[in-house]
Amino acid sequence: MSLPPIVSSVFDTLIAAELLQVTSLPVVQAPPAFPESVATLIDHTVLGTQATSTDIEKICNEAKIHSFKSVCIPPSFVSLAKSLLSDSKPLVCTVVSFPNGYCTSRVKAFETEQAIADGADEIDMVCSVPLLNSLSSSLSSSPSQAREYAQQYVQDILEVCDAARGVTVKCIIEIGALTEVEVVIASFLFREARHINVQQNKKSHGPHYIKTSTGFNGYGGATLSAVQIMSSIVRESGGKVKASGGVGSFEMARKIVEGGAERIGASKGVKIVEGGRGEEGGY
Repeated sequence: MSLPPIVSSVFDTLIAAELLQVTSLPVVQAPPAFPESVATLIDHTVLGTQATSTDIEKICNEAKIHSFKSVCIPPSFVSLAKSLLSDSKPLVCTVVSFPNGYCTSRVKAFETEQAIADGADEIDMVCSVPLLNSLSSSLSSSPSQAREYAQQYVQDILEVCDAARGVTVKCIIEIGALTEVEVVIASFLFREARHINVQQNKKSHGPHYIKTSTGFNGYGGATLSAVQIMSSIVRESGGKVKASGGVGSFEMARKIVEGGAERIGASKGVKIVEGGRGEEGGY
């Protein structure tokens, strides 16, 4: 197995600009095996602005019936979901700075602490797309400015990881708002965040997953090519990939996992496990 060509070329650019502490290319790892039950990979999701307590009760019940990995819900419903799932295996996952990622790192950290206090088992944070776009646009003209943006981007992730204190953290990079080059950069910066936590003896603090999409704001969801790129960069360091947005069928789920994903965010989880086909697009 080999790295996608774009990964090596972007890596060389990042090294020349002194943006990375890890100065070796990743060794591509074999993709994860497709599990006997795809339900064990699914974060069964309701994040719409019109979600009600009835919707939360429904997906928690479905999560118990189908043994989904987790339910992914708005922060305001974490306590409810925790109580509904208290006697079962599915985890409670919630989102931070969702769906735009505009909040400051301090606010993201506070949101994380509050969500965990309410009972969240996992945190899906939205990374700063504007910082990444700014890094990308300044990379050739002002490497020093690009380094500053890169440091801010990584620090944003690390502050959430510190606040999470070992709880699983997934970093949403919003691939639909990024160029392919920027997807590569975001993946390398995720790898940097993991490296820094290892250097500081905080390996258990993550970040644990890099996630494709929010499924909101009109951006596209997970694509096989993006998952393959992300996986090729992060898996050697112990990072994992979550694919979300547009995974609406069993066949798509299999392709995404074979491409390197180890978790799937989907609002069509029941149709996936039953072998049917959900609507394309969305979460």
